[in-house]
Amino acid sequence: MTAVFAAMVANSAAAQADTSQNAHRGNSVGHANTKAPKAQKRTASSTRPAPKSVVAAWTPGSVLSTLIANGTAEHPDAGLLIGNGYSYDAARCTGSTTCNGGRAGLLLGYGGNGWNGGSGGSAGYFGGTAGVGGDAPTGCTANCSGGNGGNAGLVGVGGNGGTGGSGGSGGSGGRGGLLAGTGGAGGKGGDEAGRGGNGGAAGLAGTGGAGGHGGAGGAGGDGGRGGLLWGDGGAGGNGGKATEHGGVDGTGGSGGDGGNASPIALWGNGGAGGRGGDGKDGKAGKAGQEPGDDGGDADDGGVGGDGGSGGDGSWIFGTGGAGGTGGKGGAGGGGGKGAEGVKATVAGADGGAGGDGGDGGVGGAGGSGGEGGSSRILLLVELTAIAGNGGDGGSGGKAGEGGKGGKGGKGDAVTVDGGTGGDGGDPGSAGAGGAGGLAGVSCGCANDGTAGATGPWATSGGDGGEGGDGFDAVTVGAVGGDGGDGGNGGSVGKGGRGGAGGSGAAGDATVPNGDGGAGGAGGSGGQSLGDGGDGGDGGPGGTGSDLTPGAVGGVGGTGGDAVPEFSDGGTGGRGGDSVGDHGMGGDGGNGGNGGSLGAGGQGGDGGKGKDGNDGTPGANGTP
Repeated sequence: MTAVFAAMVANSAAAQADTSQNAHRGNSVGHANTKAPKAQKRTASSTRPAPKSVVAAWTPGSVLSTLIANGTAEHPDAGLLIGNGYSYDAARCTGSTTCNGGRAGLLLGYGGNGWNGGSGGSAGYFGGTAGVGGDAPTGCTANCSGGNGGNAGLVGVGGNGGTGGSGGSGGSGGRGGLLAGTGGAGGKGGDEAGRGGNGGAAGLAGTGGAGGHGGAGGAGGDGGRGGLLWGDGGAGGNGGKATEHGGVDGTGGSGGDGGNASPIALWGNGGAGGRGGDGKDGKAGKAGQEPGDDGGDADDGGVGGDGGSGGDGSWIFGTGGAGGTGGKGGAGGGGGKGAEGVKATVAGADGGAGGDGGDGGVGGAGGSGGEGGSSRILLLVELTAIAGNGGDGGSGGKAGEGGKGGKGGKGDAVTVDGGTGGDGGDPGSAGAGGAGGLAGVSCGCANDGTAGATGPWATSGGDGGEGGDGFDAVTVGAVGGDGGDGGNGGSVGKGGRGGAGGSGAAGDATVPNGDGGAGGAGGSGGQSLGDGGDGGDGGPGGTGSDLTPGAVGGVGGTGGDAVPEFSDGGTGGRGGDSVGDHGMGGDGGNGGNGGSLGAGGQGGDGGKGKDGNDGTPGANGTP
């Protein structure tokens, strides 16, 4: 070809020969001129006039570059026949400008890559690869889609699509070779629910390109069509998992549909459907901020995305694609913890109750499985075609645990008794499993998808808060404060432990010693699960003196009762000891009653007396 262009250059030089009047005359053919030519005046400064024809202005390099040349940043397309398209980069495509990759020459050449969402260039028909679509520019707020991949020539793979930006779709894959070659894969969708790009179609023979995966909460792209005469459809892209900023109401993105095989293909299977994206996990409830505030309820988990449908197989010979699996439901969030009770400021009042724990969130439902693709065999011949299986449903989300109740406020000099602990929060419900997808239609030999499993139920959490401890008396002969009762557990939580009684103060010659405060009762266990809380220990009696006998130790708190049949009652609190001479120990608290098949709580030990009687142990709880 170079020789051809050299000949063109030579001919163009001959075309620019002398065209003066004498030259025309001297070249006349068939007419002899016997007269001498007239003399002409010439000046030293006379010059040949510039040619005015278009041919005279033409230069051989411009034609050559039109046919054979690589693309440039200013002119990205290659020559008409041979050359590589220009590939852009950050240095040549600044800011958010979209730059498409250059087209290759018609015969030979590589397609250029796009930038900032620009499309890739097409490859030459007889050699070269297609250009890749550019990713969307970073930080874009509009036109955030990825660029499409370039198309292949007669043989080759289509270019892949570019990744989408925030909320933008991925670019579509380019077409595979007209004769043979796989379609390009679709680009991934951008975050904030960007859809994946569709896979490129194949030509006469080849597999369709795979669909791009969805961004956060975005749907997957569809698979490309298989070759017209031979080849499978491309797989659908997976849906994206929902996040805080991606997915409507926390729902996962749906899977892309599998690509169809050509109905007239001699062989071709449908592409598999993409998997649905998982739902967003629920946010935990906020803990109580101010003393005695309840914990916040948690958010529910998001729903899983549905699986994509399988592509249809060839009508001559092939199988339908399997449906995609549904996404998992998001887990429910945990309830917030209740805040500790406030200390009262009025003399003789009890400490403030702790806040109740927040309820846990409900687990999200799993997504439905995709429907399987259909197929036939030999058109009219009654043979068994193999349809695609339906996709399995997604499993439900885990139930969120209830929040723990806040601890009761501790007694002080003006608020001698401890506050009651807050009740625990109830857990959320488990998410339901998604329905299985239907099998493809054509024979009844394929199976429907299996329904997803229900999410795990919460079996713990939501315990009752501890009771506040009674105040240790400091005034001569003052009685110790009683411990606060423990909070009740949520439906599966344990009861809170009762607060300990405060110590009695020593007396003097005129004032007797103060008795120890009673321990608080343990909270009841939850209605569904959970043991009763332990009772609080009684406080020690006041220290005796030579003139006054020792005081009585505080009574131990009663253990909390259990409600469910397999749960156990709480242990009774231990009685308080008497420190002074001739003092008596406090009685132990009774154990809590267990469920019908559970154990009763152990009674608390009696307190020790000094030169006096010990306290009586508490009775054991009944089953």
